[in-house]
Amino acid sequence: MAVHLGAHKTASTHFQKGLRRGGEAFVAAGAALYTPPELRRAGEKLKDRLGLSFVRGGRRKDWSPEMLARTARGHGRLVLSEENILGQMSGTAGRPEARLYPQAGARVAALSEAVAPLPLMLFLTIREPAGFLASAWSQSLYGGYGESFETFAGRIPLEGVDWCGLVECLLAAPRVAGVTVWRKEDYPAVAVAAANALAGAEIAREDWFDHAALHRGLSARGAAHALAAPRGRARAKAAGEARRLYPTGPDNPPFRPFDDELTALGAEFYAAQWRRLRAMPQVRCLEPARLAPAQGG
Repeated sequence: MAVHLGAHKTASTHFQKGLRRGGEAFVAAGAALYTPPELRRAGEKLKDRLGLSFVRGGRRKDWSPEMLARTARGHGRLVLSEENILGQMSGTAGRPEARLYPQAGARVAALSEAVAPLPLMLFLTIREPAGFLASAWSQSLYGGYGESFETFAGRIPLEGVDWCGLVECLLAAPRVAGVTVWRKEDYPAVAVAAANALAGAEIAREDWFDHAALHRGLSARGAAHALAAPRGRARAKAAGEARRLYPTGPDNPPFRPFDDELTALGAEFYAAQWRRLRAMPQVRCLEPARLAPAQGG
């Protein structure tokens, strides 16, 4: 079973759209593909399909072996791409956490139990800390949530974006056979290789991923416009307006909450993490320089 976990704000939505464009190729390769549109409908959510509980962990009382068979639809490989499996990226305001995605280990363990004895092959996209945090906060405004960036960063500071720690946590979950990792900064150059790895076959084409970027971040002026609106539906509406009124560009610089020194420190930390990931057992790192020429589209 192959599971792309995201993470959030690492071009996951763009990648998932590309996977869906290649849906017929997945079927031909003997793989059942599920992405958020199929996994977030009422009664068809991942936890309902597989009878698992992310809250208590493991299988629910209504679990049965037929759940997995129905989800696989007769195919020999089940492929999921759903960033919400990771849970919240930080603790709540009243319950701060020292690590990134503090619920991830328990949630992946619950998934593993639901599909036992199948091994899990996990896939994860990572991103440099400053851009990751700025984009995540910006996205929270679109949902009507959010507080000041300072409050947000208090729950997950720059040095808390520890991808190595997250990967180690994922590898500790039962029956995890390995983790394939790529950087958002290398996307979409590695998209074909990532899709092939998910499918377990050489099926992907570059044109699956030639669509425009999705969920663009807010400009600094746009973020201020959204944050000025009351929390909830009004803020979500204001964030949508901000994207139209103050699009990121020469007249509206992107929201960048960290100064050059902190951004550089975050980049150094990120580079060190990548080197460490490349040396970790059970971890495969996808990099453009290490890949064979991609198939044409």
